[in-house]
Order: sequence, then C-alpha cells, then structure tokens
Amino acid sequence: MRLRDIQNRINENIDNLIVGKKPINQDNQNLKIDGLGKFKISFKKIEFIKIFEKDIKQLRETEAVFLTSEDSISLPTNEANAFVVRLNNFKIKLTTFNEGISSIIPAQSENSISIKLPKINNLKELVDTSSKLDKIFNQLLVNYYESSEAKLQNFDTGSEWYEILFTSATGLWLFTKVIHAVILMQREHIKNKDLQENVKLKSITNNAYENLLSQMQELSKKEIDAIKDEQINEIMIKLGTTQKNDNEYYNRVKFAIDETSKLIDKGMEFFPSSTATQEVKDTLPDFTKDLENMLPELKKLKHEQ
Repeated sequence: MRLRDIQNRINENIDNLIVGKKPINQDNQNLKIDGLGKFKISFKKIEFIKIFEKDIKQLRETEAVFLTSEDSISLPTNEANAFVVRLNNFKIKLTTFNEGISSIIPAQSENSISIKLPKINNLKELVDTSSKLDKIFNQLLVNYYESSEAKLQNFDTGSEWYEILFTSATGLWLFTKVIHAVILMQREHIKNKDLQENVKLKSITNNAYENLLSQMQELSKKEIDAIKDEQINEIMIKLGTTQKNDNEYYNRVKFAIDETSKLIDKGMEFFPSSTATQEVKDTLPDFTKDLENMLPELKKLKHEQ
C-alpha cells in the first residue's frame, strides 16, 4: 500500500478511534466502555494497513472489547483506564505519522495521475518500464496543438507507484483517453475470443472450423482496428485536427495506444487524483474492477448482448 493510500485510510477512520468511558451506578469496581460498534469497524480498517503493530497487539489484549457483539461493555476500572490510555496514544502516533507524510509528499493536483507499476524484479525492468512510459508521453504530448509535459511528481519507493503531473488539463485528458481506448479494445478482444471458443466447441469439420476461425479472427482484427481508429479520431478532433491533416500525429497516438496496451497487459494500473475533474474520472477506466465493468460504456454493452 502506497503512503498516500495509508494516509487516506487513517484520515477516513481516525475520528472513530474513540470510545466512551463512564462510571456505573453503585459499582465502584467497573467502568462502562461504549461506542464499540463504530470503533471496531474503523480499527479493523486501520489494522489492515499493518503499521504500529505493537500498539495494535497491546490494544487487542483487552479481548473483551473485540469479542463482544454489543456496543458497550463493562470492564474492571484498571483495565478500562489502561485500554483508553493505549487507544489515545495510538491515535497520537497515527496523527503524527500522517503529519509526517504530508510534509514529504506533494499535495495532489487535479492534473496528476497515479500509476501502479507491474511487479518489478530488478533495476533493468524498472528502467525499461520508465523508458516506455517516457516515450509514450513524448509521442502523445509533443504536438502543435497543445503544449504539455508529463513530470514525475512523486515516486513511492515502498510500493512502486509513480505520480505523474501533467502541465495542462488537455495533456492529462489525452493520456486518459489513450487508456480508455486500450480498455475498449481489450474488451472487444475478449468478447471475440469467447465467440471463437464457442465455435471451437461445436461439431464442425476441421476444414470448416479452420476457415470459420480464420474469418472470425480477421473480423475481430477489423473491429479492434475500427475502435482504435474511432478513439484516435476523437482525440484529434478534440485537438482541432484530423488524420488527413496530420497523419504523423495520428501514428504517434496509435503508437501510444499500442505501447500502453502492452504495459497494461503486464499489470500496470492507473488511478485519478482525488481532486481530478469529473471528465477525467469519467474517461479513466476503473482499475479496481474487472475488464467488463471498467467503463460505463462497457456495462451498457454487456447488457445489450
């Protein structure tokens, strides 16, 4: 988990890391601890991060808190006081940790994008992957219509995430549109592959099967090429040009799509900034979902089939 995600997880849950401590009428030996429902939900989410594990272990030593299904529980006074002190100290550590992250990680820009790298086994792979990304950006962003650059804003060495800052909103849109095109094409490829598998299961003679399969593969290629062509034309129209007017840039966008597709095949994922515009969020596929559900259009296609 990257540092920014850890910080967000803490921010989302730290306010609920609190319990009430009250005296019990006519009982001087015990105290009532309440508010356990919300506390335990947020505690589990923080526990998942796997930081300050020693503190978490100490808190879990008060087993009754975590075993009860009720929102409140009665604990011996010493045990209740010790639990609340440990919890408050834990919150202080989490707050200090988050403040430290804020001081070393730049604030997210609406024109940035987070890139989760595929599994990297050695320095050569890291250099090769970085070089391919750099070439994609250069081919895509260096044009006559929009002056834009892609700059490395942050690299999370703990989990191998790049955060890339584009110097213009159009530059970011261009790259998200390329990613969008890749997922559309991959979805079409999977759909056609499934059709070919279905044909394979039919009782067809070898010659007829080979001919039919060849025809389906050719049709599949044409359909995927048509999707790519449509997506590139949308990009060029947005920039105020066409393939006829600038075939060189058409081919550069095509190169960016093909190379980005290879990186996604290897496991690269892309996520919008928390401050991204709605247009970017709508264009960028949701890499937390499976291929069929990454884009709203794909959900529609699925239902229409």
